[in-house]
Parts: sequence; C-alpha cells; structure tokens
Amino acid sequence: MKYKLLLPIALTLSMPTLAEELQTIENPHTVFYGAAFSDISFAAKNEKKDFDDGAVSEFGYRYQVTKHFAFDTRYIKSSSIGFKQILSLGALDGTVDYSALVASVQGRLALTNNSFVYANAGASAYDWQYQKEGSWTKKEDQRKLKDSGAGTFLALGAKYQWSQVELSVENKWLTMGDVKASNFGVAIGYRF
Repeated sequence: MKYKLLLPIALTLSMPTLAEELQTIENPHTVFYGAAFSDISFAAKNEKKDFDDGAVSEFGYRYQVTKHFAFDTRYIKSSSIGFKQILSLGALDGTVDYSALVASVQGRLALTNNSFVYANAGASAYDWQYQKEGSWTKKEDQRKLKDSGAGTFLALGAKYQWSQVELSVENKWLTMGDVKASNFGVAIGYRF
C-alpha cells in the first residue's frame, strides 16, 4: 500500500524543479527542414528488394520541454528513384515510395554550450507503395502493392546551435510493415 503513494509523492515533489527548468528554456520552439539519402528494404511475398540511393525530405517542429527533453513531430517523404534507377535505363524494375507522419520524444546531452548529441524514439503513421514495372519486366511479373498503418521511429544525431539557427546531422530508422528505411542526412532549423 505504501508503494502506491510513492509515484504521486515523487511527482509532486519534483514539480517545482520541473517548473523552474521550464522557465529557463530560451526559444523552446524549433521548425526544421532536412534532406537525406535513404536505404530502403522491402520484403514481402517471397520477394526482397533493396533500394540504397533514394532521396528523403522532411519538415518538422520540436518543442524543448526541459534542457534534456523535447517533443518532436515531423513529416517524412521519400522516393526510391535515385541515380542507380535513372542510370539503369529501366533495368532496375522496382521502386518504393513512402511518407510518414512521426511523433517522438527526444533526449539530448550537451557536449558544450552549443553542441549536443541526441536520440529520438517514437511512432509513425505511414503510407507506402511498391511498384514493380519497367521495360525489362515481364507483363505477368508487374505489380503494385500498397500499405498503411503504424510503425516505429528511432533517430541518433548531433547538432550545433547558434542563437536562433541550428544545424544537425542525423541517422533515422523507420519500420513500416514490410518496408524498413534507414536515412542519413542533414537538417537546418530555426529556433524561436
């Protein structure tokens, strides 16, 4: 019985500390844009494909709650049509395109006053489409598959902040049913 009261008491006693820390956050809002190279793997119905030169772009918003924690939401849009696909002149016959709306929690650790390493963990609502068609693909082998649902999101990164601008380098992992993506890229953000 006495252990049931431990969590509410701990939360009540920590409120003044959290409130004080919330008041010291300067420019807690950040909007950001990022671009990345993507490595996408697709595995379904006895078929496995790996697309390792796709392009990804993302728009996001982050709210810094404390010095160490933030809430983050982002929209990620990808296309697996890359240099290999273009240079193959139709010999590579499969593509995966996806979009994901992500909500995550970010924990960060300061290395200096302006530089940080961080990790994100969260969930995504995704939508992807796989197309297998091309001039070298037999008519009976051509197909289109679609899926949407809920997936997971993880990210590791490092960032440097000036007074209102920040620059980050990040690796992201998305799990979306039969599709898994790893994106490595950069992002620029504006804090206000």
